Order: sequence, then C-alpha cells, then structure tokens
Amino acid sequence: MSDERVRLATIADAVVGAHTRDVPLAKWTPPKHVHLLRSPAAFNDQIMGELSNDGTHGDPLPWAATHKLFRLRPHELSIWAGANGSYKSTVLSEIMLSLAMSGKRVVIISLEMPAYRVAAKMVIQALCRAHPVRKMVEQWAEGLEERLCFLDMTGDMAPADAVKLAMYCAHELGTQHILFDNLTKIVSADNDHAEQQRLFMAQMHRTAIDTGMHVHVVAHTRKPTVTNGKTAPPNRYDIAGSRTLSDQPDNVIMVNRNFAKTEKVEKGDLNAQAEPDLVLLVEKHRHGRFEGKLKLWTRPDSYRFADDQFDAIAPYFVR
Repeated sequence: MSDERVRLATIADAVVGAHTRDVPLAKWTPPKHVHLLRSPAAFNDQIMGELSNDGTHGDPLPWAATHKLFRLRPHELSIWAGANGSYKSTVLSEIMLSLAMSGKRVVIISLEMPAYRVAAKMVIQALCRAHPVRKMVEQWAEGLEERLCFLDMTGDMAPADAVKLAMYCAHELGTQHILFDNLTKIVSADNDHAEQQRLFMAQMHRTAIDTGMHVHVVAHTRKPTVTNGKTAPPNRYDIAGSRTLSDQPDNVIMVNRNFAKTEKVEKGDLNAQAEPDLVLLVEKHRHGRFEGKLKLWTRPDSYRFADDQFDAIAPYFVR
C-alpha cells in the first residue's frame, strides 16, 4: 500500500473511532419497525393457508361463475373505474346488496346520488319488482337493520373526513365493506392534485390493512380514445386523475359497458344479444391469480345482472 493510501486509511479509522465514541450504546435508538422482523417459521400457518387457497378465500361477487376467479378479501382496497353511464353504481349496488343480504356489514357513502335513491334501487334489485308494496319494503329494511347503512349526504367531502369516517365505521359499527362513490367528490381529478390523490389512496389502503375492512372506491375514467371510428375500452391508466392512482389499490376493476352491443341491437342485429352487456375487467389482482374479463348480462327491469345470457334471476333473501 502506498504512503498516501496508508495516510487516508489512518484518517478514516480515526474518524470512525471518534464517531463511535461520541454515540454511547445506551443512547442508540432502535429503528421504528425492528419489532416486526420475523424468521420464516413465524409464517408457517399463513404459508400453509396460502398454499391451500383454492380461490375461495374472501367474499364472493353475486354471480356463481366468478366465485373461483375473484373474491373480495379483508384488509384490501379496490378501485372500480369506468366511464359515465357504464353501470358502475348499478353493479356495485347489487354487489353491496348481495354482501349485506349474506350477513356482511356494509356502509355506502354515495356522494352523488341521494341515499334514499340508492336504497330504492336496492329494493328493486332485492325483490325483483319495480313497484313493491310498502309492507315488502319495510320487511326488507328491517331484515338489513344491522347490516346495511347509508350516509345521508351528497356533495364534496374532505379527504381527512372520509378517512376518519371509514375508521369510525370499522371500529364502532364493525363494518366489513365500505363503498365511496365517488373519488372526485373527495379529491379533485385534475393533475394539480396528483399528490393529494396519492396520499388519499395511501391512507385508505392503510385503513383497510389496519381495520380488516374491504374498502371500495369508485372512480371515473378520462374521455375515451377513438381510433378509426372505434372507441377503445378504458384501462387502469385511463382513470381520471394521476396515472399512479391504480398503483395503490390491491384490486383494479374496470367497469366496461358494451355500448357497441346497444347500437347493434337498436339496428336489429339479433346476433348481438349473445354479447355481454357489461364486462368487469380485473386488471390488477395483487393477492389473486386471476386477471381478465368477467362477463355479465343485464336484467333491466330489476337493475340486476346475470353471468349467463339465459340465466333467470331470483329475489335475494336475508341469510
């Protein structure tokens, strides 16, 4: 080693020694999360549970064909996005209704549509009747007294208030699924608010992890792209707002209505009836294996959907 290298090494040793002597071990503070370090054996039960998972962990969607493909698991955040008129609120109304009717505790925060209108649509979905008598409505409401709750408010909500409300519902009401419809009523979708959007979604994700709730957030998409006269269905990067919005959630589901089918049917194309009216495109499924299309057909008289063109639908009963 040259004399210069020896000199530099000596200086370095002296500096390190000086700093070590200046920080007594008794005053050294362990890192914040050091207590969470684990050996592999600590995860044996979870590992076995993951290896034996056949896709049926979590709460199912209402349609049998989807049950082994996609589930709503605890501690997760899902974003449901689609264009205006794409059936987002209608399909989520049926999903939330199905969860509540099966015994889950559900809270719906509808900031665009009055709570009584959301409830009225759910009554039609549950009873498969457009004009049920009052007695039936009262029985439906009584059966869900402890399971379904609506926030009776429309308009904007501050992000901090939305997070606090979610925490309250989890801890005080025992809520298992909470739906915010929609994101633009809480955080502006313009690019100037990208950091606020990111922070809100991060806080909601943290809330889901900490409470065990499944948090659902509805989002709009940007104006669709038209190429050679054809409109491309939106994907996760078309969600209105920051392009990083879809990075935070565990699940990203694009709600794509088949507008082309509607046009074909109106022109008398009977073959178009075989096409689905709605596609739930699972574009991100962090803790599941399936990513792809879940095809649904509408039943307009009851605001319901079926997973087969010819399947009949039946009223939901409280279980």
